[in-house]
Amino acid sequence: MFYWFWRILALLALVPLVELALLLEVGRLIGTWRTVAIVIVTAIIGSYLTSREGTRVLGRIKEQLTHGTVPSDALFDAALIGGAGLLLLTPGLLTDVMGFLCLIPATRTVIQRWIARRAESFIMDRY
Repeated sequence: MFYWFWRILALLALVPLVELALLLEVGRLIGTWRTVAIVIVTAIIGSYLTSREGTRVLGRIKEQLTHGTVPSDALFDAALIGGAGLLLLTPGLLTDVMGFLCLIPATRTVIQRWIARRAESFIMDRY
């Protein structure tokens, strides 16, 4: 229990520090206003792509429910797309990259498989 707590706490502390360092370095290399523009543009593009992918997945969920099947993969997609939207609205370059990776269907599938393997491993180790 405490193992996960410390990992999450470390993640919550490290990600903003890495983001800040990355933004400062990029700002030093290309300029402050260009860096700010990149952050704003990625948030706008990310919002559009999140909306588009979310609408597409909602259509899949409705279709699968209409046919009487459980939309488990589509629900997993929806969760990753929602997470991607949050990551893309968070100012930073590292979170933007992670957010965009969650929006691309091919990489989203890879991320889904990785999470599923980790969850299965976690459950098998515990029970």
